[in-house]
Amino acid sequence: MSNSQITKSDIRNVAVERGFDDVGFARAGFLNDEYERLTVWLENDRHGEMKWMERDPRSRAGTDDWVKTVIVFAKAYPPLLFEPGQKKYAAYAEGHDYHKTLKAMLIPVAEKIRSSGGKAKRFVDTGAILEKAWAQRAGLGFLGRNTMLLSRTHGPYVYLGLIFTDLEFDPDPVGTGTCGDCVRCIEVCPTQALDDQGIDARKCISYLTIELKRPLTDDEKSQLGDWEFGCDDCLTICPYSKEALPAVSAISRGVSRYGK
Repeated sequence: MSNSQITKSDIRNVAVERGFDDVGFARAGFLNDEYERLTVWLENDRHGEMKWMERDPRSRAGTDDWVKTVIVFAKAYPPLLFEPGQKKYAAYAEGHDYHKTLKAMLIPVAEKIRSSGGKAKRFVDTGAILEKAWAQRAGLGFLGRNTMLLSRTHGPYVYLGLIFTDLEFDPDPVGTGTCGDCVRCIEVCPTQALDDQGIDARKCISYLTIELKRPLTDDEKSQLGDWEFGCDDCLTICPYSKEALPAVSAISRGVSRYGK
């Protein structure tokens, strides 16, 4: 449907009021290049035991026919500092569950869209959506060699939320940027999970400590170092991390809000 009652500025204003740091708009459709990369990644078994990713991968790269615009919202979070020998966890796991927090933050935006006669469907790590790819399409940054979205506002330290709507908005310019010759993330990865083809989840500490359901082998345990839930080495080493919020000391309370 066409849109005559609400503007991009209206949506951005509501989003900023709710605590988001950046907002971008992309035209809905099919992510051809991203789908091809996903297909090759799956064919090479780089998803490990995450078999759910094999189910209808084509649906991950597209939107339903009713969707006209994908709106992407970024919320920054700070890196964490750990004491020597302290068990470490990924910074995104600090504090409250971001899934619930961001979904709540998106409610006023969705209500604003619906009050203008549009549909609005919220996503935060749900619905088999390629969030980082849509964020780049919406102009919020670009995908770095560490496979993270490198946000134009806060580097790799952002949560992402999406709204699919049937309202039509002019898309923002696609995010641009480059890692150039930098390979710091590849060099620092403690398990050599990163290479020129992206990430091999089977080696990634985040996969080993979060996604993998079977017990770890002795060899896998030996690769974890101090990491107990996730791993941020490829984020902290990234030059774009200079854009992140100031780092804060981690709370010595175990691992994360997930209760592991």
